[in-house]
Amino acid sequence: MTTPSTGPSSGPSAAPRAGAAVIAALQLVLQAENAAIWAYALVGTADADNADTVEDVRAAHLVLRDAAAEQITQLGGKPNAPAAAYQVDAPADAAAARTLATGLETDCAETWRAVVGNTDDAGLRSFASGGLSGSAVRIVRWRAIAKASPVTVAFPGAPST
Repeated sequence: MTTPSTGPSSGPSAAPRAGAAVIAALQLVLQAENAAIWAYALVGTADADNADTVEDVRAAHLVLRDAAAEQITQLGGKPNAPAAAYQVDAPADAAAARTLATGLETDCAETWRAVVGNTDDAGLRSFASGGLSGSAVRIVRWRAIAKASPVTVAFPGAPST
């Protein structure tokens, strides 16, 4: 949904070096979290009735972004910098903003799920499962606000069939 247009250590303890696939998956988490942080400004502008929700959700993404960057560092990688901007269609109204928010959370869920699938480390898997669970809760929250049916989705972050 969002792509770059330009170029606290509460997580698990892990070995200083991790497989390239784990670090790459965490870099994708970092990219998705940064995109969500950036795009929630658009959501908030178009859906003023849910400004408190936008603020809460954006704060959660800031924490997740920082935690993902810390994990990358702990695993011996260097966190990628955020893009200057992201290619996102600006929502024209509250309904479009809610659709965008749901999409942002789906994007984040997909990346967290990839981390779960790329590690055997129990602590890192637990950390990523927490990120995935948080995204799933936020998807439900936005779908409820949008009065979507069903409100829940099976297996958030799983590839669509």
